[in-house]
Amino acid sequence: MAISINSILINEKEFNLGNRKLTARYTPEVDNEFSDFLIEMGELEKKMADKKLDELNTSDKKKKIREFTAEIRDLSSKYITALFDKGDADYIFEKAGGRIANLSRLARTFFDEGNDNVLQKEQGGTNRKQRRFNKGND
Repeated sequence: MAISINSILINEKEFNLGNRKLTARYTPEVDNEFSDFLIEMGELEKKMADKKLDELNTSDKKKKIREFTAEIRDLSSKYITALFDKGDADYIFEKAGGRIANLSRLARTFFDEGNDNVLQKEQGGTNRKQRRFNKGND
């Protein structure tokens, strides 16, 4: 029996937001943009975990945290802008309501859906393998 691999080729994916259908276009450039996003987020996490922040006064801590959240917003926005056409990206930003948490969650969701392992899901997913392994080791 042949396994269909058509479902694992993801170049476009549709999303619904409100009553609008959005189309994400996954390209090598978008993949590079997300790689940059992950690297920059990793660097940002290091900055946020720096013990020197504890030594700052409250006002300076607030300023630093606002700088960090602005950077998260910019990185998420850059990825979303690369993935969608301008009209769809603007609509996403409008619906996100300026919340950085919304933008970062959306960026991660768009990435996950564009890299979805449909074949693994169709065959029962990784949990199926784990259940079989656990069943034999009870």
